[in-house]
Amino acid sequence: MNLKKIVTSFLIIILAILCASASAQSVLFDKYTAPLLEGYDIRGVAYDNQGRLWLGSRDGLLFYDGHNVYKPIKELAYTNILNIFKDSKKNRIWIFTIKSFGYLDLD
Repeated sequence: MNLKKIVTSFLIIILAILCASASAQSVLFDKYTAPLLEGYDIRGVAYDNQGRLWLGSRDGLLFYDGHNVYKPIKELAYTNILNIFKDSKKNRIWIFTIKSFGYLDLD
């Protein structure tokens, strides 16, 4: 065998070993339960720079402080929110609804 075939075979074996060990690792999830959030159709989740939890749902934008659920913006109540994203550079929460999109400036 020439050197090129030996190196190629060696690399394939190493790659196969690495792939096998990577697929053997289990994915861990933490279960987070919040009874106050039951019944909400949550479609987007974002933490702001202060660690507060913002939720986008069919019922509008929600804010969860670990104890209570709030609808902080009356105009967003009952808007069908599809998703929300955090813009960490500008400390904003981007909100995407069926009809429009916008952001909430958290500063």
